[in-house]
Amino acid sequence: MKQSLKRVLLTGLLALSLAGVGSAHPGDGQGGPGPRPTPPAPRDRDCTHACRETYRQCVDTGRQAFGVCADATCGTERAAVVAACGDGTSENLDMQVSDACQQARAAARVCLQPCFTDFRSALDTCRSDGKTCGDACPVASPRPTPAPKDPVCVTACRQGLNTCFSDARSAQIACSAQCSDQVQAARTACMAGRSQACATARKAAGDCLEPCGKALFDASRACLDTAHTCADACTVTP
Repeated sequence: MKQSLKRVLLTGLLALSLAGVGSAHPGDGQGGPGPRPTPPAPRDRDCTHACRETYRQCVDTGRQAFGVCADATCGTERAAVVAACGDGTSENLDMQVSDACQQARAAARVCLQPCFTDFRSALDTCRSDGKTCGDACPVASPRPTPAPKDPVCVTACRQGLNTCFSDARSAQIACSAQCSDQVQAARTACMAGRSQACATARKAAGDCLEPCGKALFDASRACLDTAHTCADACTVTP
């Protein structure tokens, strides 16, 4: 239950961020479909992949900042939701539909709204930067027919990539753990509500966590580069 409200807000925001992705085809004035636009030329795959990875890391950083904000600012309100609504199991259905539960959830949503707004702003920046990155990628050159690969070698490369990703994630978790004092200080400073001390502590926590996210991104790119080099060496010699 402590995480459910934050998860619902995050899911809703991510859904809203995708709402404008689709585009309608212009009609011909009679309700019929107009001509389909010419698809853009394909961009360099490695470049666009790097842009997607950067976008994903940007979103992860924003989500982590949202969690720090929610934990530091709205701990009291979220605890009130648990007290008024129970643990979310079927045994607490009466509590979940009670006026006290609804009021507690409403208060938590109001408290989380500034964190939600900051996260939405962060997502807007991620999308804008991602589009700029993708637009700057060169048009893809025709790729030559790849040489046959040794499947056993390729499998070993893939396993090495998975291990590398796992190690990078473990390092990121260990790095974030070193920021526990700053995160706890933010929670303490924000228990009484938003204030300059709360904002300062939140910024300190975010500044501490940011290099961990960047290190994860850099390590992930290094894992991919190593895997590509490994796979390139798996060519079968006639």
